[in-house]
This record gives sequence, structure tokens and C-alpha cells, in this order.
Amino acid sequence: MADLGKPLEAVENYDLAIKYNPSYASAYNNKAVSYRKLGKNKEAIILCNLAIKYKPNFAEAYNNKGASLNDLGQYKEAMENFDIAIKYRSDNPEAYYNKGIALMNLGYIQEAIESCDIAIKYRPNYSEAYHNKGLTLAILGQFQNAIEHFDLAIRYDPNDSKHTVIRAMY
Repeated sequence: MADLGKPLEAVENYDLAIKYNPSYASAYNNKAVSYRKLGKNKEAIILCNLAIKYKPNFAEAYNNKGASLNDLGQYKEAMENFDIAIKYRSDNPEAYYNKGIALMNLGYIQEAIESCDIAIKYRPNYSEAYHNKGLTLAILGQFQNAIEHFDLAIRYDPNDSKHTVIRAMY
């Protein structure tokens, strides 16, 4: 439901799943994703912590907790969670992508590019990773290379207008 743009309905369904199985880690994690989409990052972090309590090696819960921490500007703590997510699932493109966002915001531009590259390695059509790599390349003044990455983001997700808008700026 959350992926269908209906995060409130999704929350209701996850609440029902949790009611019948209070230790269902995936329900807490998925509810956290819905809460993040609603801008409720602090609540999402609490839900991720519950998911981790019931499934300590749950890479996606660490990644989602990190994404909410990123949204709150808590980049160092976010990176700790992305590193744990990667420890438990080393081929997780979302964790590398999100880690790249944290690195970029902390000013570690080259490391952010490397993180985007790993995300792309594991998901070659990952438009968001191309987009963020383009942003980091632009910070370095590598505008032609940045444009090429924005073009790849557009190719892989032509319906996301932010790629086109950012591309037009360069």
C-alpha cells in the first residue's frame, strides 16, 4: 500500500498484522517506511528499533532507520546504521545509496561517489543512485560527467521529474 501512494492505509494493515503477531519484524519495518513517507521520521526510527529487536540481523530495518536519520540531519548516526545494514547484506544497493547521501552531506564527496558506484553495481538501473552521483560530481565541478549521470537517471526513471529539473540546471 505504501508503494501505491497510500501510506495511511498501509499503516492500518501493518497495525493489524502486528496485532496478530506482535513480534513480526517485517510489519514494524514496513510501517516505518510508511511513517517516513508521511514525514514521521522519529516514529519511523522507533518502529525500526522494534523490527531490529525482533530480528537483530534485519538489514532493511537498519537501512530504513538510517534513511530516517538522514532525513533528520543525523548523518553520522545514519552512517552507522547503513554500515550495519551492509554488514548483514553486503549486496544491498539501498544501503549504499543512502550511505552516499550521508557522506555527501558530511562533505565526503569522493566517498559518496564510491558509495553510489557500489549501489549502481548491485542495481545497474538505479536512477536515484545515478542522480546522487550526478549531484556529487557537480559539487566537484565535473559538470559534463554530472550531466551524463543525470541523463542515466532520466533513462532509468523518465517519470521522475526531479531528474529532468536538475539536469536542466547543468
